[in-house]
Amino acid sequence: MVGVSARRCTYCLQVKEAGSFTTGGDHVMPASMGGGWIDPDTCDECMVATNRGGDELVAKDPLVKLLRDAYGIPNRRGAPPPTAGFSVRVPDGGVLQVELDAAGDGHTITPRMAPADVARLGLDSEQRVRELLAELLHVDVDATGEALVLARAAQEHAHHPTPPPVWARFTAKLALACGRAAWGDAYLDTDHARALSRTLLDESDPVALARAHHPPVDEVWPFTPPKHRIWIDDRPGAAMLVVVLFGQVIDAVPINEPGTAKLAEWSAWTLDPLEGTCHPSSYPAVASGTAAAKLTKEGRDVVMFPDGELFIADGELGPVKLPIPTISADSPQRALELLSEARGEV
Repeated sequence: MVGVSARRCTYCLQVKEAGSFTTGGDHVMPASMGGGWIDPDTCDECMVATNRGGDELVAKDPLVKLLRDAYGIPNRRGAPPPTAGFSVRVPDGGVLQVELDAAGDGHTITPRMAPADVARLGLDSEQRVRELLAELLHVDVDATGEALVLARAAQEHAHHPTPPPVWARFTAKLALACGRAAWGDAYLDTDHARALSRTLLDESDPVALARAHHPPVDEVWPFTPPKHRIWIDDRPGAAMLVVVLFGQVIDAVPINEPGTAKLAEWSAWTLDPLEGTCHPSSYPAVASGTAAAKLTKEGRDVVMFPDGELFIADGELGPVKLPIPTISADSPQRALELLSEARGEV
């Protein structure tokens, strides 16, 4: 018989007795990445499984280690992050140990092998060492001076590479927590939640195993690094959870049926890894705020109304097409008149 203190786990979706929840909750975003959001409804069994199969591996990912180092994101105990680096196995013995400089001023590449192997490979100069590293990472030799390129390549070719399915489990974990926060416990009974739970906890899940890529790295302006931004975006085929880590590492996963994002009370989250905070918001606020910031940077006059609609002043830059409600007029007064007319207030 289920006791009155029984709770439902966000990750396995099962109802369990209170004795199964003794850790105080799980960091939705790993603590090593500055996650300030703790979900108390995570059972002990899932805590172990998700940390071992996702969080710990993501935290060791060369790109994540580089970005933590670059922005000085402390660990869960407040200590500075370790120096970013990785090793690459050299055929027939030894490794190249790479220490990345997060500031981009240079990197240390040290052969860790027997003297005979150093001589056999002709590693008698820094240039030859860089050429071997470029060969092993499948990058141009000129790129061996770019920390971000090396960290990205190491995700796949390092001595202990990060398996792409790890990222599928990582985003599935985020999606389950965000889905429950957005739609309540009823979300855990949806087909999407069940599929995400399988991806997170079942090592044989075909969705996770089919993943063959790491999330791309790109500037996502105006999101400010190193903040993490997560939001539910309503697309024609599905409501998608979009994840922007450190303001530049992008990923996404289907989270619900299309048409449901606008029903969520909370549909966006901003996590500051330096302050250890998490602030819930809504997708319209994220979309409108992003658009307003972008247009302002382009030199346009922008006014945001309380309901998220934007007034954009006409001018030499011409009209703007945005996937959110906008009003284009030659003055704020005319924008208000158009807004009233559209709402039938005049």
